[in-house]
Amino acid sequence: ASTGGTLYTGTETLVTGTYYASQTVNGCESTRTSVSVTVNTTLSAPIVSTIHQLTCSVSTASVDLSGLPTGTWTINPGNITGNTTTTTISGLLPGNTYNYTVINSLGCESLASSDITISDFICATDDSPSAVSVSN
Repeated sequence: ASTGGTLYTGTETLVTGTYYASQTVNGCESTRTSVSVTVNTTLSAPIVSTIHQLTCSVSTASVDLSGLPTGTWTINPGNITGNTTTTTISGLLPGNTYNYTVINSLGCESLASSDITISDFICATDDSPSAVSVSN
């Protein structure tokens, strides 16, 4: 409050609202000034929707992420930018595990997504010579 109130000791958890601050020097307290505080909620981690693993015809994997914040965002690692609530990240290499965070336009960073493991894929080949049988 502009008068009275409880002294902030620095350990209390703030919530969004108006607070009042003053300064005391040599026992003299200044008039209080209002300070508006906005506490942003923690961003949710990107949701791993679908993992597209390697195949014989696709040598790198990709992942679909959803649950991205509205507005402009950046996904790390990779410094991938966008402004939609879903995106696909491609070029993921086998034998690696990835996870992603998103940073919104206010600079707030999310928790990390669940781990995305890209498995090695071995394509079967027929190494035996072809045999041709002819009968009369």
